[in-house]
Amino acid sequence: MVKEFIVTSMPETVDALAEYVRSESSTGQHLRVTVAPTRLHGISQRALAHVWIRNFAEMWDMESDLQQIKFVLKLRCYRETNWDFMLTDEDEPQSIAKMDRGQLFMFMDWLQSYGAREGLVLVSRGEHKQLKELGG
Repeated sequence: MVKEFIVTSMPETVDALAEYVRSESSTGQHLRVTVAPTRLHGISQRALAHVWIRNFAEMWDMESDLQQIKFVLKLRCYRETNWDFMLTDEDEPQSIAKMDRGQLFMFMDWLQSYGAREGLVLVSRGEHKQLKELGG
């Protein structure tokens, strides 16, 4: 059986791959492991994150101030999660463009959860949806 893993910067994905290799190799089977970069298809996480931020702006009737919406959402995320990557070394909210794929995935999962609490449904699409289906 062929099993495919997408390994991101999230430690859980590395752990899942390692556990699978340990489990399969303990049966005495030989395994071939190939490591190659991957490209996910569809709308990028960064583009989708900006769509979602616009959705918050529309809900809060603040379409003219997207920078303020981004600032508020990032600070709320940091306050709830204490994820260090949400802030720069100067204690300013981190730019979405500077987040790696795993960090952005985590922030977007938080956005979905926060949106649901606020009555806003944010649908995963493209790269974010593919990463969710692969377990992050």
